[in-house]
Amino acid sequence: MWWHRRAGGKATRLFIHIGTHKTGTTSAQITLSENAAVLRRSGLTYPSVNWHHHDHHRLAFAMKGLADPSRKDTPRLHDELAALRDAIEAAPTARMLISSEEFFSAPPERIRNLADALPTDDVIIVAYVRSPDSYLLSLYAQMVRHPDNDFAMDLSTFIAKALAEGTQIDFLNAMTAWRDVFGADRILLRCYEEGDTVETLSAIVGVETSRLRRKARSNRSISRDAGEVVRAAKRMGLETDARWRVFRAATARFPATTHSGYHLDARTRNAILHSVRPQMDMLFASFDRPNPYRHQPDQILHDISRVTDAEPETIRYAQLVEEFLQAPNPASL
Repeated sequence: MWWHRRAGGKATRLFIHIGTHKTGTTSAQITLSENAAVLRRSGLTYPSVNWHHHDHHRLAFAMKGLADPSRKDTPRLHDELAALRDAIEAAPTARMLISSEEFFSAPPERIRNLADALPTDDVIIVAYVRSPDSYLLSLYAQMVRHPDNDFAMDLSTFIAKALAEGTQIDFLNAMTAWRDVFGADRILLRCYEEGDTVETLSAIVGVETSRLRRKARSNRSISRDAGEVVRAAKRMGLETDARWRVFRAATARFPATTHSGYHLDARTRNAILHSVRPQMDMLFASFDRPNPYRHQPDQILHDISRVTDAEPETIRYAQLVEEFLQAPNPASL
């Protein structure tokens, strides 16, 4: 029998879905939480411990020493591990799944703390990665358009900085930390591009997707114009409330699109893949797989620090910020 049976308890296999970011995690987590009862009837528990909206971020926050932005506190690792341990011990099913993309970059010592606290050694780590070029582009679009943060870099500077520092796409070190604790045979590495995350994750944990109720969700993003207006508001030093006023007006003025509107040409994408190829080769080799994210050697590579994404019309966007701030009801524009 593949799973571990605890003395005096029922068999429990724990799946830990660790992301990473921008690989369909939110959609999967919403679907899982909204179908918790269906999952239990299928033999899988998606527990409400370590809970943060639809996921298990509180445990991940505790592992990383981060504050919970919703509850305005910093979860204690001892408390979150105890809650998870109790949930496993009381699980009504043979399988359990917890999910947080924040797990992906947890410190090695905290991953060890997690492993030591679990009352079962039957643990499967499920990790998704994404092509580094599209990952960086998606991450940029998410960061630049949000009024609550101060991120206001242009795209070319962001990419050059991300590649120079290596922290934004350090898939290799993150996965090495999990592999060193749980073992390569306990990690399932998947590529985001292989299929819908809800479907591939459901197959891994043994749930038929036909049983899940999935709400139709828009795959549309705020437009590049709206994002650039928000970026201009942040560059102008506006307070958060004013940024949100601008955000509402900008998204009303510029309709959402099926993609973020930010673009990298083929040569730039190729340069990104070339830059991270050694790490990605090592990552996939450690799981006996070829690296699917490789640049085309026949294309001319260029200096990544000179990547350009046509400088936005900063004056026009600044003027729009002023216009939206003066409007009596920005949401109606």
